[in-house]
Amino acid sequence: MTSNKTPLRDYNGEDLFNEIARRLGENGKQFLSIVKKFTAGEQEVLKQVVKNDELDEWMALKLVKSKLEIARLKEMHPPYLVKEIEKKSDEIANTIFYAVKTGSFTNFYITGPARSGKTTLIAQVAQRLINMSISVSTNITDDADVIVVYPGKQIPIEAMKMQKNKCYLVGCVSPPTSAEGEIVVIPKPSIGEVEALITSIAGQIEKRILRLISTKVMQAKSPIGSAIKAAKIIQMKGKADDETVWIVLAQCGIRGVSVYSEEEIRELLAKKVKGQNHIINDIAPLIADFSINHYSKPLTLLFTGPSGVGKTYMAKSIAELLDIPIFIESANTMKGEHDISRIIGAPPGYVGYAVKTPFIRFLNEHPSGGLVLFDEIDKATPNLLDVIMSFIETGRVVDNSGNECIVSNYIVAFTTNESMGTKLAGFEHTTKTKDKLPSLRKEFLSRLDYIGEFKRLKEEDVREVAKTLIEEMIATMKESYVDIDENIVWENINNVIRRYDHDLGVRPMISYIRTLRTKARRKL
Repeated sequence: MTSNKTPLRDYNGEDLFNEIARRLGENGKQFLSIVKKFTAGEQEVLKQVVKNDELDEWMALKLVKSKLEIARLKEMHPPYLVKEIEKKSDEIANTIFYAVKTGSFTNFYITGPARSGKTTLIAQVAQRLINMSISVSTNITDDADVIVVYPGKQIPIEAMKMQKNKCYLVGCVSPPTSAEGEIVVIPKPSIGEVEALITSIAGQIEKRILRLISTKVMQAKSPIGSAIKAAKIIQMKGKADDETVWIVLAQCGIRGVSVYSEEEIRELLAKKVKGQNHIINDIAPLIADFSINHYSKPLTLLFTGPSGVGKTYMAKSIAELLDIPIFIESANTMKGEHDISRIIGAPPGYVGYAVKTPFIRFLNEHPSGGLVLFDEIDKATPNLLDVIMSFIETGRVVDNSGNECIVSNYIVAFTTNESMGTKLAGFEHTTKTKDKLPSLRKEFLSRLDYIGEFKRLKEEDVREVAKTLIEEMIATMKESYVDIDENIVWENINNVIRRYDHDLGVRPMISYIRTLRTKARRKL
């Protein structure tokens, strides 16, 4: 039967919109209210599309709704995320459409950090599916083709396993360990995109300050949310300078790494670590650069040399200086091939599979950065070294469940008691690095930012170490409100110095000070 309706392409001006509204009946008011939100230019484009593509009134309504969604999307999210959401929503909707039509149902997990657009992406996909005449519901008991579970809602794992004739579209920060289906990850923004977002809200900011704020924001759990909050605080304060930048970061819940110049780092580390000024001079520029810049890989340091000369103490001093947390793992205690589970977790089917390791928990608890120390790395198994090489190269650690932790904002330090044993002949080294450290693979050494050898302590260095150890012991006792006779301690400084051992270094001195602490403690 031929329709008696006049084609919409025959209407002009406002008559076109009024005719569409009339034909839509009850939905006509909604159509006109949406069209009024468009600019004059957008309305003209809409008229041309309706005419040229010969759309009917229902297709015109769907078109204006989708345009309204995109407009709202642009208001809610930064430009880079809008493009990402539009692209992924089309891909996911098309995949689900064909899966439903062919009966090959599959689940989709939309993952990403907070405020990354997960909810918006799911809403976009749901709307596209509805436009494709696919039934969508948020209630798992409904007889719908697609069940939507928005972020923050409990994931119905058991229902998903039983209902194989439905597609589940789930939003979550990370997929559950028993997830079955496709995982779509919304990526974190680049540092350039974060800078653009901050300046779009707060206005022009000094380039150095902007890069510092953006670098710290990138290390937060929710870079977009933190960037927006930081920008609004700067906008409210009306300035962003060296005095206010740390206040802004603190109000955003971001723990900032203490920033020092190369000279300050050299001075502060030299007060803590004695007799190793050549190492301090080498690593000071690297640490100063690490504290203010953002890279895709962690800063990696290897300290070599005899036992008891300050390698581990240097790593602890760096963490204390930068005010960042430290995690220490001894590679010599992981000599079995199965011990790799202490880093990334046990494989499926083994005891402890569902339990996160202390290393993974440390990374999750400190997303803004820290220092990881692998002691005696020369004793590491090949499997352990493979895992370490992977994350210092990519800046990411993937645990046994497939969850990803970012370590690009970390310092990763290693120690070994092996000596580089450099010999000089004229102006050239006669040995190569791979020959100096035979227990370490050359592909591991080539990935390190710095390799430095600690020297044995001289007599004056040992005296300085003794003073430092005694001062730290006295300070610790006072912090614990323990009354101590300091005269007894200082009278025994020569006995402390005599405990220095050529092979064991300062460790016997530390043991003796513990004994001395008991003698010097006053009776209550």
